[in-house]
Amino acid sequence: MKNIFCSRVTTQSGFSLVEVLTVIVVLGILVSISIPSMLEWRKSYYYRQASSGISGCLREARGRAISSNFQHRVELDVSAKRYRLTKGNRAYNTPDDASNWTIVQDWVILPSDVDIVVTPANLKVAFNANGTSNVGTIDIKDSAGNIKIQITVVATGRIKSTKIS
Repeated sequence: MKNIFCSRVTTQSGFSLVEVLTVIVVLGILVSISIPSMLEWRKSYYYRQASSGISGCLREARGRAISSNFQHRVELDVSAKRYRLTKGNRAYNTPDDASNWTIVQDWVILPSDVDIVVTPANLKVAFNANGTSNVGTIDIKDSAGNIKIQITVVATGRIKSTKIS
């Protein structure tokens, strides 16, 4: 007869060194594969963020011009990578005179990875009380000079954002 009280059950718990190293190697491979795509996603996010901010400011300027019956404009400072919203003191055709414009929203600075180019040069998109505006194009570029997103403002005041690449 076997004594059941004296038998010893041996169990092992934990992981072996080979198993731990295998998991670390697999995780390292997965991280090294995902890093380039995450960096590209982050840059793409900055371009979308800049486009969304500028487009939103343009739409706000148009809405304010219609509701307040005063011109509003979006000023773009290409060299400093920033934009702001100002209000005029007339409904239409205000001369480009700094004394006639008051700041509604101070400068918003774009991310450092984003460049903007405006056409025509020194573009200030002004919206009249009836929603119409001057015509212009704002190109959002990467540091290599490739256009990523293009924002177009037409004479009717329509704002269109197009992803290029």
